[in-house]
Amino acid sequence: MSSSFESTRAPEPVGAFPHAKRVGNLLFLSGVGPRVRGSKEIP
Repeated sequence: MSSSFESTRAPEPVGAFPHAKRVGNLLFLSGVGPRVRGSKEIP
């Protein structure tokens, strides 16, 4: 079983990948740099 998760509170990923993906009992998190949501601005 595999599930992908997208957050509306986190910055958008730079690539075409989800914020997190669960495969069985494992949870994989993607690395998202410090950016302001809705822009490419780095605070």
